[in-house]
Amino acid sequence: MNGIRSTCRIRVVLAELVIGSLLIVGCSQGATAPTSGATSGPATAPGNTATLGPVAPLTIAIGTAFAGYAVALEAQSKGLFDKNGVSVNIASYNALTTGTPQLVAGQIDLLLISPSEGVLMAQSGKATSAIFDLWDFNARLAAVLAKPGISSLSQLASLGTNCKLGLTAPGTGFRAYMKAVASTNGIKCQAVELGTPAANLTAVLAGSIDAGPVQIQDALTAEAAGKGNILVNPSKLSDADAKKIVPQPYASLVVFGLKANLASKRESVTRFLRALVQAAAILPTETSDQIAAGWLQLPTAPFGTATQVSLAQAIDVFKPTFPTGPNAGDILQSGWATALSAFVNDWDSPNLDVNGAAAKYENAVDMSFLTAARK
Repeated sequence: MNGIRSTCRIRVVLAELVIGSLLIVGCSQGATAPTSGATSGPATAPGNTATLGPVAPLTIAIGTAFAGYAVALEAQSKGLFDKNGVSVNIASYNALTTGTPQLVAGQIDLLLISPSEGVLMAQSGKATSAIFDLWDFNARLAAVLAKPGISSLSQLASLGTNCKLGLTAPGTGFRAYMKAVASTNGIKCQAVELGTPAANLTAVLAGSIDAGPVQIQDALTAEAAGKGNILVNPSKLSDADAKKIVPQPYASLVVFGLKANLASKRESVTRFLRALVQAAAILPTETSDQIAAGWLQLPTAPFGTATQVSLAQAIDVFKPTFPTGPNAGDILQSGWATALSAFVNDWDSPNLDVNGAAAKYENAVDMSFLTAARK
């Protein structure tokens, strides 16, 4: 595992997650609740004088409160879902482990997470389609936060195996990021499976692990309070160091759903994507501080205790990587194979068959919804 020795493995049992409580909230995420209008009555879309008829509401789940979901967060912040005549309820901002069973159980319509999760569902007989590329995996993903007393990657590496690194769940980008940082810096700490970036943050602050990948804004807040040291600050990475961690960016966060459900709610999904396209056009026109102020006003406070200053700093890092321009949201066939290979080799996505029919671009991706949304 690229120099990391695993000491334990958490198995997520699908049936148990469906039967049990599905909404797990990390320490930096807020409670879960509907966040858009309760109805989807007539509305007028921006730039369109035609009144939109009512459509079925949508319920979605987001992997984690993370700037990589910028277009969805911005669409919600600006009320673009309602303006496009579709009611969107956000069931969770912490769906890294709960989102897939929620989708299978029919509790959500769309899941915003790694495309590998959709392929895995399709392999199990639940046909899915990825319909929008939210963000490409790159070295600006996360910060590596260490407990007080550890101030550099070289110091961490000098501990050999006498240290502990927090990892997120198999199949998640934060896991791949930490593995890449460890591999390129000769870090051989024991791996502790903690599931989410929020759990890593809690463990670092408690001193139960030595370091782990966390949200940028959480790392900045912790360091400013003297509760930890940032070992990797993505805002300060040189291009050369960034390429060592992620040589080639690839689609890592997408919108996907069950094919049958997407077809039955096609107009609702099209309006949802139209709101994302509009959000992608708005983001470059705002300062990071303006964006942060809007996101911090979202219902249920998904960014927890992050300050406007720390969140704006995180957005500064991510802003150049937000999807923009006329092709925002496109999932390119040319990068699909690269993404699938990374999910297996770097993300440790369990049981992913990159050569199977479910993984083929023409089966896993459907750009017709986005094409319709752009009209």
